[in-house]
Amino acid sequence: MAFNDKHKSLYLGEPVFLYDITMGSVTHRHTAAELPITVGATTWATHPGIIHSDVSDAGDQAAKEVTIALGATHPVAVYLSAYIPTIEITVKIYLLERGDVAEEMPLYWSGTFTRYRQHAPSFDLICEPADYEHGKEAMAPNYGPDCQWSQYDPNCQLAPGAFVEAGAVLSVSDLTINTDASLTAVAADHFQGGYIEITGDYGLERAWILSQSGNSVGIDRVLPAMVGGVAINCYPSCRGDFARCNTIFTNRLRFVGAPHANMVNPFRGEGVKATERN
Repeated sequence: MAFNDKHKSLYLGEPVFLYDITMGSVTHRHTAAELPITVGATTWATHPGIIHSDVSDAGDQAAKEVTIALGATHPVAVYLSAYIPTIEITVKIYLLERGDVAEEMPLYWSGTFTRYRQHAPSFDLICEPADYEHGKEAMAPNYGPDCQWSQYDPNCQLAPGAFVEAGAVLSVSDLTINTDASLTAVAADHFQGGYIEITGDYGLERAWILSQSGNSVGIDRVLPAMVGGVAINCYPSCRGDFARCNTIFTNRLRFVGAPHANMVNPFRGEGVKATERN
């Protein structure tokens, strides 16, 4: 019997939900069914207690959030309990009808993890729908001396690979990493404001560089793969500064700021004129 025939029937329907939870390069596949379910070459393992809250199409965006009960021992729950994630976590929920010979598996819901709620042994992922971003207002440009693009984004158009310094982690002390990567060729603080990349169990993990002292950098968070001997990539920052954009990154044509203007916003008349600052 086809999916639609079973799903529309009050008596023949046997729906089963399948959950794909993807974190970086790793996907966990689960079902609340009593036995693993295989469709094609893909298997969803039984995970007792996994369930999701009601899916709503209400106008209120908050009402569209979906909570997925995982349990505190799930690998994603263990990771989130210990670390601040730098990798996007996405969720897809599929619907399968038992006995559907065609094994149709329509997508029931998809979204992105935003926060969690924990009260051992329970652990809940709270996710927003995939289209949530469409309802947000775009950030309006501001008038100021610094560039408003995020470095290496499609507006900036700089390729991070052109400025990376690669090496290995020599030692780690709290949030300070000592590396053999050459970080001082341009300036002693060239990488301050940039970021590092380390490959962990879930793929590339990133952290902001808050400070730099020689070949040591202080970062903003602990990464699980941050141990001696692992490979590390370090990326410098323009820090939104016109001089650095112009002389170091040669990207002045895409600089969006007003480094030579006075401090008065011409659109609102607020600020202090250059002659008044003296």
